[in-house]
Amino acid sequence: MIKKIFIGLAALIGVFLIVAAMRPADFRVERSAALSASLRRCFEQVNNHHNSRFWNPFMNLTLT
Repeated sequence: MIKKIFIGLAALIGVFLIVAAMRPADFRVERSAALSASLRRCFEQVNNHHNSRFWNPFMNLTLT
């Protein structure tokens, strides 16, 4: 019984390795967001570094 379990487990690992080997080596992740603000307003916020503390979520993180 244990021999059949090990054979089945080896078969699953073998299938997984074959499928993984057939996948492409590179991939790309993209994200997009739709903003309801005008292009001019967005540029004003991003263009001035002093405004980044208001819209940048990483500026609100505190290191402990």
